[in-house]
Amino acid sequence: MSFNRLTSLDVSGAANLTELYCRANELTSLDVSHNTLLTNLDTSDNNLSTLDLSANTAIMVVRCERNYLDTQEGSALWTQIQNIDERAGTLVSYSPQKMKADFVLNASDVADLTQFANQGNNLSKLEWDLSKPETWEGVQWVYANNEYHVQTIFIDDLALTGDLILSGMTYLTHVSCNNNNLTSIDVSDSDRLTALSVRSAGISSLNISDTPALRVFSGEDNYLSISDIIDDMLIIETRENVWVSYMNQRLPYDITITTPGLTYDEASRMLVLGMIRLSAEGNWPDSVFIEVNKHTASNGMMYVSSETVVLNSSGVGIYSFAASPVVIGVVDEYAEILVYTDSSRVRLVARLIVRPVSFEF
Repeated sequence: MSFNRLTSLDVSGAANLTELYCRANELTSLDVSHNTLLTNLDTSDNNLSTLDLSANTAIMVVRCERNYLDTQEGSALWTQIQNIDERAGTLVSYSPQKMKADFVLNASDVADLTQFANQGNNLSKLEWDLSKPETWEGVQWVYANNEYHVQTIFIDDLALTGDLILSGMTYLTHVSCNNNNLTSIDVSDSDRLTALSVRSAGISSLNISDTPALRVFSGEDNYLSISDIIDDMLIIETRENVWVSYMNQRLPYDITITTPGLTYDEASRMLVLGMIRLSAEGNWPDSVFIEVNKHTASNGMMYVSSETVVLNSSGVGIYSFAASPVVIGVVDEYAEILVYTDSSRVRLVARLIVRPVSFEF
């Protein structure tokens, strides 16, 4: 019965009906109260304003999205659907719903997204008509408390910039803004947010405080400081059915290692390493940690020295071996220079191999 432009459908006499598929018609009402054996129901893409499933105790699959149904939290239909969803093996889908002709959008939600769209060139990339928020691509709305609120935001792969502030969007459940060039994201005080995906979003700041329903988080390949977000991640991981990924972060700077003043003895084929120069580009820290090792065929790796190196205002740091330079004596020996973010040696920033006969980067 799907895709037939039906304007009415009477199944009251079909007491043994177990499956009803009437998707994509023009139905404005449907009575299934007499179909107590019904297990599968698909009424999506119609014009229904009411649906009563209280008599359908055997039902396992319900699809009723894209109608004019009141599915806001606490409504009769919402309660019935939640009861169905709690049973094992069931499948329910009821969002989004069509907007009513006299719709009212939540002014705060509209203002927050309008502010974001007006940053940089975001508006042209989003292709939004600011006078018609209900048509915004990537944004879905949900009806609650007599107005429509933002429920989901999907704005991936658009090279968007600036700060995405969604704080206090109480009906927001899903946000995905992967592969952008954002600065920060704030979804704090979003009570219903369950999933946040910000992979390669470009962010260096994230606020997910007071998001008690958040169970899925993907935030790798950004510029986030693990120490800044670890407490929030640990809170999420205490919840049931969670999935989080955040450890692989970019650094906001690059380090180049050079060895000025490196001397070479032609007769003995020996290198003498007396100084290491570090040059940083980007938003470099005040200091990094350097470690130098020597590798030989007979003894393997031998630790030489390590130290915190301060980077000046030009991003340059010098590490000197003036007292005891590193001598690399034969062809199968080499020095290894490692630069880490700090003395924990967890995050490697740069590496250089120094050999008597060749240089390897």
